[in-house]
Amino acid sequence: MEEKENKNNKSPNESKDKKKSFSLSDQTTLEKEILDELNTNPKYVEFLNQYSEHSVDSFKKYYAMRKAYVMINGARALEDEEYKALEYSLMAEEYIWHIQQRKLFDLQCRWRAEQVKIKEIEAASDFNEWSEKIEMCPFITPITKEEFELYMSFVDTSKMEDIQTDYITTWQEYEDFKAHYTDIESDYYIYEIPGWYEYYENKTGLGSLYLLKDIHGEKEEFYREICRANERKKNEEAMKDKPTPVIDRRPYLNYYDNEVMLKFLSKFEDGNFIIKWQAYLNSIETVDDPQLKYAIETLQNATEDLEINYNRSWRAGIITAANEYKRKRLFEELPKAYNDYQFRLANGLGFKMHFEKRHKYSAEFDKKIILDGRELNGEPRDFNF
Repeated sequence: MEEKENKNNKSPNESKDKKKSFSLSDQTTLEKEILDELNTNPKYVEFLNQYSEHSVDSFKKYYAMRKAYVMINGARALEDEEYKALEYSLMAEEYIWHIQQRKLFDLQCRWRAEQVKIKEIEAASDFNEWSEKIEMCPFITPITKEEFELYMSFVDTSKMEDIQTDYITTWQEYEDFKAHYTDIESDYYIYEIPGWYEYYENKTGLGSLYLLKDIHGEKEEFYREICRANERKKNEEAMKDKPTPVIDRRPYLNYYDNEVMLKFLSKFEDGNFIIKWQAYLNSIETVDDPQLKYAIETLQNATEDLEINYNRSWRAGIITAANEYKRKRLFEELPKAYNDYQFRLANGLGFKMHFEKRHKYSAEFDKKIILDGRELNGEPRDFNF
């Protein structure tokens, strides 16, 4: 009898929660359904009758609003909590592969200098593709205890700003890293050498790999230039009978340029409006501070009391404290990640990839250009050069 009663008293909203995912647009409808049930279902009525009518009315409205929100967002909130609990172990599992990224980069330097041949590499752009699936790379030796200890030393003695990476990190930017290494005053490069690479180079002396001649890279560029010259010639032929397009050489009006915007405001708006405009910009800058927000969340989720050392800027003090906590937690979790790495390696278990594919298409496109250049130069359409 009791089982039957429980079945009959099951909330219809609970059943729906299992059957479908709600969007924010369902909030009002859900609140009404939940409120109706609170007003009519005997199991709720009996409980709520113990309290004053005024307090019950406000309680039901609040409960309906909160339950609807949880039904819509609860699963995501639960996922966020689970991620927070595993955040630093997941970070360590990802960061340990930085060791292999550097070993792949060393191989790229030697491959470009034609000191080594790698059957899985046809062109330099393939190194970017292997970088994104570094966990599956078959031509790099496993991480040794000495290599791991060197990386631990790096994490132990560096700032988190120099350690941490994100999804846009590019580990195999040979031209940029070489330009940075050989001409530190140059503004040619876009990507900075990762902090781990600089530490590794200082400890091993392998920064000398930048000094190797890029023999294969120069060969590739030779064929790319042939292909580009051919494209330019075709474009010139196609455009020769067409009228020369009129080019608008007036300067670009950039609304992100504060000087330009102030000039416009000063010309067309009064001083009172300009003051309000600036106040609005100040309010945006105050609210939109993702770095500070993330730092505060990091400290809020910390599992221990933390000191914030003196800093003339309170904002910088909070960010520094959060980064130091992250560095400490990463350092604690790395040995566990390495033990798991060794266990999976010893037992023939696979590794999960940590990066989304971004370079495959660009690698294929780049190799097509090289092959087109080879063909235009009367050479075989292959990579035997």
